[in-house]
Amino acid sequence: MVSTLFNDMEIDGIEPIAKFFKAAVFAYSRAGQFEKAKVYFGKLEEAGFEGKPKFFKTMLSQRRQNHEEFMFWRRKMREADIPLDIAGYTSLITSYSRAGFFKQSINVLSEMREDGLEPNSY
Repeated sequence: MVSTLFNDMEIDGIEPIAKFFKAAVFAYSRAGQFEKAKVYFGKLEEAGFEGKPKFFKTMLSQRRQNHEEFMFWRRKMREADIPLDIAGYTSLITSYSRAGFFKQSINVLSEMREDGLEPNSY
């Protein structure tokens, strides 16, 4: 449905606003369709969207169950030079642990503490 709407808008010469793309990214991500979420995020970037911390932090917190998707959003945060907060670090530690990457979890915990933060139960 989102694809059809986007195509119709394109045919009609209507430029979708960033909120349209963000809504598509959220919807596809929540539905577990990560590849489509990445497609719409790519369109968002092409439209000149500059990463906002709230957008990325929301994606991180929602997607911490899926390590591959979580790491995609983490990379995008790094590219946008958006620092992690306590919830972001805790989500990263959780994602690494659930994926069986325990050494990386410990490294992130050390990095977090170096930044003066302590994990919470988020």
